[in-house]
Amino acid sequence: VEKAAPLNALRWFEKAWGKVQTLKSFPHRCAHAPESSQSSHTIRALRVDRCLFLYRIEKTTKTVRILGFRHDSQMPLDID
Repeated sequence: VEKAAPLNALRWFEKAWGKVQTLKSFPHRCAHAPESSQSSHTIRALRVDRCLFLYRIEKTTKTVRILGFRHDSQMPLDID
């Protein structure tokens, strides 16, 4: 099991990176994250398995900015 851990981590990273890349085409598809209620910005959450990638869409530059990530069972992050 321990020998497979690096390979499993790489597989998960590739899966997560692939999903993050899809935000280029459809950034508005994800729901607002709980962190959004405590922020002056709209923060969205992209779910990959049990991990939430928190991001915001910068309208002026049409850029998706990843703010952080957390396990879905963790309390919301203080992001502002």
